[in-house]
Amino acid sequence: MTRSVTDLPTGRAAGSLRRHAWEVALGASLLAAGLFLFQRNYGLYPSVFADEWYYSKMTRLEPFEVALVPSWLYLWLMRILTEAGGERFLEAVRLGNLAFLLGSAAVLYATARRFASRPMAYAVAIASTLAPLNLYSAYFMPEMTYYFGFCLLGWIALTRAGWHWAVHAAVAGAVIGLMSLVKVHALFLLPGLCLFLAYRAWARPHGHAWIVQALGAAALAAASAVILKFGLGWLIAGDAGLHLFGQFYGRAATTATSSVIDLVKPALVVGGGHLATLTLLAALPLALLVYGMCTKVLQRPATAAGAANAAASPGALALYTFLMLGSAGGLTVLYTASLNFMGHDELMRLHLRYYSFVFPLLWLAAGAAAGDAVRRAPLLRWALALGLCLGLLMALRYLPGYRMLMVDGPDIAGIDLAHPGTMALALLQGALLLGWAAGLRATPLLFVIVALPATLVATQVGVAAELEAQRTASAADLGGQAARRLVPPAERANITLVGQIPGNLMRAQFQIDDPKSSLLVLPWDGALSEEQVPTHGGWLLLIGENALPKGLDVREAGPGYRLIKLRSQADRLKGREIGQARLDEGFKPGLLEGIDGFSHAEQWGRWSTGKQVTLRFAQPLPPRAALMLEGQAFGVNATLPFVLRAGDASVNFRISGSAQEIGLRLLTDGTVRSIVIEIPQPQSPADLGYQGDARQLGIGLVRVRLIDLDQAP
Repeated sequence: MTRSVTDLPTGRAAGSLRRHAWEVALGASLLAAGLFLFQRNYGLYPSVFADEWYYSKMTRLEPFEVALVPSWLYLWLMRILTEAGGERFLEAVRLGNLAFLLGSAAVLYATARRFASRPMAYAVAIASTLAPLNLYSAYFMPEMTYYFGFCLLGWIALTRAGWHWAVHAAVAGAVIGLMSLVKVHALFLLPGLCLFLAYRAWARPHGHAWIVQALGAAALAAASAVILKFGLGWLIAGDAGLHLFGQFYGRAATTATSSVIDLVKPALVVGGGHLATLTLLAALPLALLVYGMCTKVLQRPATAAGAANAAASPGALALYTFLMLGSAGGLTVLYTASLNFMGHDELMRLHLRYYSFVFPLLWLAAGAAAGDAVRRAPLLRWALALGLCLGLLMALRYLPGYRMLMVDGPDIAGIDLAHPGTMALALLQGALLLGWAAGLRATPLLFVIVALPATLVATQVGVAAELEAQRTASAADLGGQAARRLVPPAERANITLVGQIPGNLMRAQFQIDDPKSSLLVLPWDGALSEEQVPTHGGWLLLIGENALPKGLDVREAGPGYRLIKLRSQADRLKGREIGQARLDEGFKPGLLEGIDGFSHAEQWGRWSTGKQVTLRFAQPLPPRAALMLEGQAFGVNATLPFVLRAGDASVNFRISGSAQEIGLRLLTDGTVRSIVIEIPQPQSPADLGYQGDARQLGIGLVRVRLIDLDQAP
């Protein structure tokens, strides 16, 4: 039977379609997943604060060079997206997040095909899209962009074994450089990458020459990462792009508790929680990872062909995954342990999002082992299986004592540990471990098609509930929207947001959308005192039910918020300003003849040291005076009342932990030339974990102004 020529293209197309059926299925599945996630994320209110507000204003409202974090590439990309989105900028960011998430799945599939069959690669790629990590696609945060970079790094490191070693090292290092411009944490992956590149060099049969190649590859990777980080950072942000960690992380690096010995005990507590979590989520992949490290990595190939295979073998995958998980997980443990000074709650937080992007590689390690004969090292298999079974018991016993927030780690926070299903999940993981130790070849496959989907379903229930709660506007959202609607754009910079919870105030700031709006944090259930009312006039947005001073002009009140138009200082404190004095490095005698009880001058002002400070004026205070103090309280003093004494007169006042100006009315006999401020509870930064600063701080003053209320302005 003969075929016509016109039949040939159709036959070729059908054959090509059959050969690429899994790729077509992946494309269709990713499209469906993208549509599902888009409708899930659409219309949600932002909920992660301060992150979403900070990234919004750094991207859209401020010059790059003043950004708190050195995420220059992310800020630049998001600026393009948000400008295109206009008023719908948040939805534009979410679309960008989805694009990076779906692109990551495609890159992960290409990586997985090097180690596993098409069906297995498809399963891992789709699981990565439906994993709890997709929660971050709903947030104005860089997690999805960073995840795409990590998947691209894995594809280059694991599948481009045919490249020249120098090109391979330089390109992989460049990707880390780009990732560090999204999240600076990427720099801590560089040691792991360098070790993997050294392994690649070792696997080649070049005698002792591999040492030179290994050192060269590590140096090239580090150099390309550094050059790209600082070079592209400078092009985007100018001189600010030349800072290694940026403002926020730079301060943390210089003030954090440094003693390694002091970190050992808290690190063990934190590490135990993370190990228990990993065991509950991926016990068998962990066992396969360690097993592969012990049985496959340290076998040096004898031929060039064997070396080429070793670079893309399950052993190489196990080593790379171990190095990436160890680098990111170790950093997470040490970072959390360093927060021990902030209290038990902060120490017990499980920050999985700093390394959960490695989880798909763990799943791939299981997929790559599907169908392998398990014959070697039976004692090692049983030791790993029994040890991890003990880890499962420890997880069920101790994990409920850890603090799990959805934004920190939806992989574990989405699971209801008290639900009977969690016990069933642990039993399933244990059964797979024991089956693998006994030599059952199907256990890796069962993890991918049974245990992994069960875990993802369990977590997605919690993720869905978390996001669904963000469809309803909070008091902060409503208050912020009211302020944006009623306050003229030119006056929004003069809005002061007042309340007890900083996150709620920033949520309202997100709605107001002006970076110059300021915060005033009140003690829990504390009233807003008269002296705390901003002296510059403008507007005040109170989030909460706190009591207000009498006589304020409430323009709009709603559920949980009040918007108030303030009179200016000239209206509330009518009088003539006698003078003012700054307490920063430019302090000179003038209004103030001298000061006592303060530390050295800093660029912004001075901190008090000890139980009291004295301000000595060059002339007597007017009988009826208004004293304007611009500054802030340190630590616990932001929640406590200060006492100011001027002769026989005294007044109590509060000042927040962020910069503000307060106004105090003073009645004296006309002869008083000094005032004393009593500090409620001096506190040392060293007591809060800031190394090297043992000063007992209480109040920081920037400027002092004096007004005579008996004279015309």
